[in-house]
Amino acid sequence: MNEITYRHILLKDLVPWAEEIVSKAGEGDFVPITLHRAEAMAANPYGAPEDVSMIAAYLGEKCVGYFGVMPIMVKLGDVLEKISWFTTWTVAPETQGMGVGSGLLKSALTIEEDFMIVGSHFAVRACEKQGFARFEDFEYSMIDLRLLGKYNPVSVGMRLLRKASTMVGKEWQVEPKIQKVNQFFAKFYVPMVGETIYAKTLKELDAAVTLEMKGIEIRRVPKVAEIELELLPEFAFLRDEKVINWMLNYPWVAKTGESATEKMNYYFTDARDEFEMQAYEFYEGTKRVAVVTLMVTKIGKDRRQVRVLDCLAEDALLPLIRKFVVDVAQDYGAVQMMGDVRLLGALAETAMGKVYEVKERTYQTMTKKDSVFAKDWEKITKRFADGDMAFT
Repeated sequence: MNEITYRHILLKDLVPWAEEIVSKAGEGDFVPITLHRAEAMAANPYGAPEDVSMIAAYLGEKCVGYFGVMPIMVKLGDVLEKISWFTTWTVAPETQGMGVGSGLLKSALTIEEDFMIVGSHFAVRACEKQGFARFEDFEYSMIDLRLLGKYNPVSVGMRLLRKASTMVGKEWQVEPKIQKVNQFFAKFYVPMVGETIYAKTLKELDAAVTLEMKGIEIRRVPKVAEIELELLPEFAFLRDEKVINWMLNYPWVAKTGESATEKMNYYFTDARDEFEMQAYEFYEGTKRVAVVTLMVTKIGKDRRQVRVLDCLAEDALLPLIRKFVVDVAQDYGAVQMMGDVRLLGALAETAMGKVYEVKERTYQTMTKKDSVFAKDWEKITKRFADGDMAFT
């Protein structure tokens, strides 16, 4: 049997490499990248031609695993440093259990860079074994109207029966059944109650918007003008106008029917019926006072979602921006909203409180250079759209 080998694909070679693999693949075949994702990565404003952009595992001449690498910039006080953010990571089904995944990580770590990753439980464990340091877990906001499904009499009754079963020493393992019942009721409850929750929430949010704020003009823009450094956190993964405009111009998800790989086996998101990146600038007279970017998408048949990727503004403007985001979500018919706690956390105190959750993400880093990042990474302000999160 051929042994597994690993190849480092440079950024300058990524698109032709992807084109060659996709041209030879058929329906159901394992592919390491989509063409639109390769083109997006190649357009990275902070990427260089010789940067490693993908680690590919090969069994003979067949690609059986991949590990994405994306150059990003980090703002560390007055210093900007380039590091590598690990993105996609998976192996072909027929090679699972052969150590390909850990081999990809070990091959990536031969690059002399400082690294960052936000990954699954598997990725967290694998990185810990390689000596990655761990940030404090990052918390973000999730508003999910589908949680309305748990407020139904059947689930309430089942939970009471489970509680009663523990009193006689035999706990009824009913949680999977409760989840299915909740999902069933959510299909009815969200259309029935969702609009009422939106209306009540918007009324509550409007009370916090001052007359002065109501005079601010909101413009949707095709690209964002240069962002003032004072709007950016002192220590953060950089999302300046170059990164935001790259995101706007090169979405990593195609519209359904527009991707050559839709019928192939690409593990991550390839295409969706609805997917759009949006940017807004807020003006007080001629002065721009805020920048907001959103992702609006539909996952599956009916899960519409609004993600707040950027909210660059002083805290005093958050009531206006918060109401604006909820307005967009209502117009879009979103059942989910996601974003930083700084902006969306206040929704826990509104009519959306029953469908508000705090979620967590695990950030890990490996520093390999004598750099400012290696000294100051613990100071970084983590945000919802860090690294590749805005593109997924």
